[in-house]
Amino acid sequence: MKNSTFMATLVMLFVISIATSSYASKNVQEKFKLENEHLIVSVGENNLFTLTDKKTGVVWHPDPWKGTTGEVKVTYPANLFDKQAAKKTIGYASIDINKAREVICRRKGARTVQWISSGFTVGGQPIKGRVAFEVKLAEDKPVIEIELTELKFEQKEITWNSFHFLPRWFSLRLSFDTGYIVVPQCQGFIFPVGDVGLDRVDWLSATYLSGQRPYSKSYKPYFCFYGAVKNNSALMVRFEHSHDTKVQFHGNQKPSENIPRASSVYPLVLPSMGKLGYNRKFILEIIPNGSYVDMAKCYRGWLKSRGLYKSLKEKIRELPAVEKLVGAPIVWMNPGYYKMIKAPEIRPRYTGSEKKLGTFKGVPDMMRRLKAEGVNKAYIMIWGWERAGGGFEEPDHWPPNEKLGGLVEFKKIFSKKLRKEFPEYVMGFYGIYNDMYEDAPSFDKSKIIWKKDGSLKISSYYQGGLCYIICPAEYRSFAEKDIAAYQKELELFDCILYDNFISRMECYNPDHPLSRTEAAEVRCDFLKWTVGKGLITGVEFGHDWFAQYVHYCDGVVGAYGMIPKDGMHENIVPVPLWDIIFHDSVVNYWWHWNNYVFSTNYVMDRVYEWKDMVLQDILCANPGTWSIHPDIVDYWSKIMGQVAPTQSRISKSLAHVEMVGHEFLERSIQKRNTDKSISAN
Repeated sequence: MKNSTFMATLVMLFVISIATSSYASKNVQEKFKLENEHLIVSVGENNLFTLTDKKTGVVWHPDPWKGTTGEVKVTYPANLFDKQAAKKTIGYASIDINKAREVICRRKGARTVQWISSGFTVGGQPIKGRVAFEVKLAEDKPVIEIELTELKFEQKEITWNSFHFLPRWFSLRLSFDTGYIVVPQCQGFIFPVGDVGLDRVDWLSATYLSGQRPYSKSYKPYFCFYGAVKNNSALMVRFEHSHDTKVQFHGNQKPSENIPRASSVYPLVLPSMGKLGYNRKFILEIIPNGSYVDMAKCYRGWLKSRGLYKSLKEKIRELPAVEKLVGAPIVWMNPGYYKMIKAPEIRPRYTGSEKKLGTFKGVPDMMRRLKAEGVNKAYIMIWGWERAGGGFEEPDHWPPNEKLGGLVEFKKIFSKKLRKEFPEYVMGFYGIYNDMYEDAPSFDKSKIIWKKDGSLKISSYYQGGLCYIICPAEYRSFAEKDIAAYQKELELFDCILYDNFISRMECYNPDHPLSRTEAAEVRCDFLKWTVGKGLITGVEFGHDWFAQYVHYCDGVVGAYGMIPKDGMHENIVPVPLWDIIFHDSVVNYWWHWNNYVFSTNYVMDRVYEWKDMVLQDILCANPGTWSIHPDIVDYWSKIMGQVAPTQSRISKSLAHVEMVGHEFLERSIQKRNTDKSISAN
């Protein structure tokens, strides 16, 4: 099914047909159980956990593939156990904690299970190590707290890289179950399993229904919960340590022929600076008759209860200029200079040539074209303005590119004179303090993230050549210099967008070591500092841990980053979890490389056609994401004039209204629920 057809069915009836779930499993004797009026946690003789929702009768079974409670992925020098192995060869192993030399799984009080595994085997040799956690059933709520308290190995040469914790505990199996998996990637998506009303919504191909097209991927979560719905039971898991946790998603997979296909989502616990560092908690909650909407609403409530949520109204009170962003479509405006890659053999897609389309002088003219078509409100994001062109010599941005007109012409774009002509426009550009190119004037190895072995962290080869990753502790040293210049030289400078803000990396540089958690704290302080400078502040991509500090996000809407290459996207259904949580807190845009214009005209993996993207934005009351340069302004300004005013009106009228629901009504209609409902088809 084509992407355009899929997204044109923007709103569909989502009725889960109820089926009795039965698992073909071995008869395992129950060792003991924990119970309250809502749940039963049964522990079998095999030390696996089974969860029963007493209100609905739904049973959530343990791992259907390997029968494990956890797997620790480790690396080690191969010659540690094999003296014939080369010195620099790395060995890899997966340690099943159920197969430890000693496994203690016992009751601790009336509502707690204590688990301790010790003594493992790696490379055919015994090693000393220990994994411990507790499972606690609440006294009078359908809630279980799972706390990982210990994970360590005595041999310092053995490094653990991730812990697959309670993997596939609540899997949905294609042959037995009806429901869907809930995954916290981008705006969020669900993965349906079984008969979910496909006579009404043709999401899945016959190939999928016959058991093909498996998919597996781990994600850095955009918000800290995941879950599954089976029949009338919704199981949600919340975690508080997002920086050191990824989520593993399996879609319709099977590890071998004699095991049924299953879909699941579960946590990958990551070490903090090589150790567990602190206890990891997972709060599992059953929501009777719940859905992905109920999960998102529960999570929003939890953020508010912890003081981690700030509304857009509050942000406007702190910085009144943010009001102008409400209802403003973002227009990525390239004044016209593309400087392509210096070494085309590295990235064959680029030609190595330069293409000049215009100068800074053309920006006001493009703005006038938009206004003439009825676009009276917009956020103009100047793209490719930097001293060496976009993607070159970063993090050195200032002064503006001389080939485009230099500072003299750039100042005219950010002048009070132009503001009088466009009173409802806001103006800004981006700051890239994550990247450091070798030819940057300020190149300094001491500012770059160090890996554990002391080597420098490389991002990739981009159009500017070899690019390293700057330590977050050093962002401000670059931004202070730039923003001081911007505010000194430009009469008006409203907005800034920070590039790639969600990457989670540790730094082992002894001058500025940072764990992932510390890196997040530094970034939050950086955002607060930026807002304190009076700037409307946005970030590329989005995450709940900094949502309270930013005014807009670039790259939350839609499905970017979660669409596999093999066409499996037909089985993944984006749902607006992010909007249900943050709609009235953050203005949300599509990723700039997947804006309306590029989705049709740019050579890349196309996710949606632009008309479908518009409907998606209208549904969630988002203002829209466009891109303009001199070659295409005539065509796209007319289209924008037909679309943007309506989007702006809807977005502005609902900007401060909580999105309390979302449902699929029928094949061509989706509905979002607030005190003002919107339908789109």
